[in-house]
Amino acid sequence: MLEGSPESLLYLAPLAFADEHYAEAAAFAEGAAQAAPEAPLPRAAAAYLARVVRDGKRNVYVSATSAPADNQPPVRRSGGNNPFGFLKGEESQTLPWQP
Repeated sequence: MLEGSPESLLYLAPLAFADEHYAEAAAFAEGAAQAAPEAPLPRAAAAYLARVVRDGKRNVYVSATSAPADNQPPVRRSGGNNPFGFLKGEESQTLPWQP
């Protein structure tokens, strides 16, 4: 088992992943999951990274038709990162904070 707090191990996992050190990323996430078995994020990260090590990374675009053409951004069909994306205009003004 790796040494460190669950938080520090979970912090190191995406850093290793970004550098394409997938086995190390999986080991960090697994260490975090073992150190904090009740926490769902380390378990999910460990499962995902184990799949990446086993099966490889998947392409973002499954087919050429789903890729944006002419360097245009992809079309969003949802509210994006805004959990209140369905609110428009004055409706959003009733919130105590702005999304």
